[in-house]
Amino acid sequence: MPEIIQEGTRLDSVLLSPDEAKFIALVSSGNSLMDAYAEVYPSAAGTKWLGQYASRLARSPRVKEQIELLQQAIKAHFTVLALRAADRVEELAENAKTERVKLDANLEILRQGGIIPPQRTESIHIGIFGNASAQDLRALIKNKIEMKEEEK
Repeated sequence: MPEIIQEGTRLDSVLLSPDEAKFIALVSSGNSLMDAYAEVYPSAAGTKWLGQYASRLARSPRVKEQIELLQQAIKAHFTVLALRAADRVEELAENAKTERVKLDANLEILRQGGIIPPQRTESIHIGIFGNASAQDLRALIKNKIEMKEEEK
């Protein structure tokens, strides 16, 4: 992960307060504006104005610019990691010790390349309907709809 900015750090010739630096780091790392603001300013956490305070700080030109710059840096960092991961998968596809690992790596390469579509899975949840089949459930719903229409 790229180094998170330190409190009081000067970024692109912008001097940030310790609270601004912490807010920027939290938002850039995926926290919501309100969660970040509440962490930086705990006394504001319970107020009804928390969202407005957080939005106002995030719209501040110097804070907004620094959030965008840090998010770009984080994205660039993960792009590099993704390229390294792709290289590792390619290495496994060619040189893994077991055929199963080679096959899995090759399948992943094909899937990422769009040649093999992701597999669809169907989940069956046993709940209030017990082990009723999809056909049984459709028939049940159809009957309920017909009953409602008859009542009208």
